Amino acid sequence: MIQSTYSHVRRLVAEKTKIEDELTAVKQKLHQQSTANAQHFMDIESVFNHAAAQKVWDHFTKAQRKHIDQWKRQTTDIKLQNLEDLLKERIEDEMEMDSEEMDSEKPHEESTEKNLELNEELAKVQEDKQKLQEEVEMLRNQLQATNNEMVSSKDENEKKITALSDTYQLMQQNYLETKKKLEETVKEKMASVSREIVSLDKQQGGGNCASASGAVTESEARLVSLIATFLNVHPLGASIDYICSYLVKMDRNINTRDVENLMMKFNTVFKEESTGIGATLEKKWIFYGYKFYTSPSSESVF
Repeated sequence: MIQSTYSHVRRLVAEKTKIEDELTAVKQKLHQQSTANAQHFMDIESVFNHAAAQKVWDHFTKAQRKHIDQWKRQTTDIKLQNLEDLLKERIEDEMEMDSEEMDSEKPHEESTEKNLELNEELAKVQEDKQKLQEEVEMLRNQLQATNNEMVSSKDENEKKITALSDTYQLMQQNYLETKKKLEETVKEKMASVSREIVSLDKQQGGGNCASASGAVTESEARLVSLIATFLNVHPLGASIDYICSYLVKMDRNINTRDVENLMMKFNTVFKEESTGIGATLEKKWIFYGYKFYTSPSSESVF
């Protein structure tokens, strides 16, 4: 029975040793993983710091900036927690070593100094944590100020766009009103010219105009008024082709011969003149208004 008890004790001691070895291996693995995590957190924090630079920060939207800010805070908290765990682990290891050293009669002062150093390092980590939290808060305030500035700038731009739109609509309305007035004025002048030409034609009963005309139709009066208006803005005269190109835009049935005959009919209003010699010969029709010529046919070249 004593031998059986001794065997059981040896088995328990062996199991304890095995468990302690496994625990040591797990602690080492945990320490390695925590160290690797700390390095990863440093890399992640570096990425967030680069993202917070002004040139890069401007490329993110408001929602993206909010997420980045939140992720950075979470990463900072996890990093600090990981550092605290590492320090606690180191303190525990040092305390275990101190216990072993005390058991082996090592000086107690050395253990106390190490504990003080670890406590100072832990306090430093906590101070760094506080600084990081303050930095995160400052970045959050800057982000809020930037968002407020963007909203204010957007409202101001919208007001400017509205003012420009109103100004454009007013200018367009003024343009349409002016255009309408000009069209009415042109119509009135054309009608007046037409009436005066018809009246003049009736008064010139003994001239070439009376001998060639007879009754003046509405179509002829309209063409005469259009030609007179066109030549009035061309005081140096215009060729028959140029005049017809203007009239065709309003009536496609007009031809050069009819227009020329009509102008010859009203030879007290229109006169054809020739300039140049030979190849440089050029014929132009000129608007003479209400000047009377003794023999207009002798001065015209047909």
